[in-house]
Amino acid sequence: MFLSKGYFASKNAMREVRASCSSSKNIVSVHEIDFEKGGVPLNLLMNECAASAREHVFGPADARKPIISWHRTVHFQMVAMKLIVRGMMTGCPEYACAAVPELFIPRELPSGQIDVARPEQLPAPKANWCLSM
Repeated sequence: MFLSKGYFASKNAMREVRASCSSSKNIVSVHEIDFEKGGVPLNLLMNECAASAREHVFGPADARKPIISWHRTVHFQMVAMKLIVRGMMTGCPEYACAAVPELFIPRELPSGQIDVARPEQLPAPKANWCLSM
């Protein structure tokens, strides 16, 4: 579900919500962050969601489901896409009892710890030091 302004007012979106609730389907929710592109605060979206579907869509009040933030920067979008695919895979029968494999995007930087051979010290002139009390 791509959560943005007016999502829960849409007849088609509500059809999608009702279908996922009645079939107990796993939901991958993506939240539009950019207000110029239809982003609204998440608490407003929760209030707009029908009370009967709210827990299925967002999770119970004490244990909210993770929601993927959709930023309009390509590097963040690539991370979001991996999270979306991972969420979709966890809903597939093939991965019900198996771990989802590590996902990657061609030519992306590898994740993991970066080791530095030796720490670098950058010189800073004393004139640039600032003391605060």
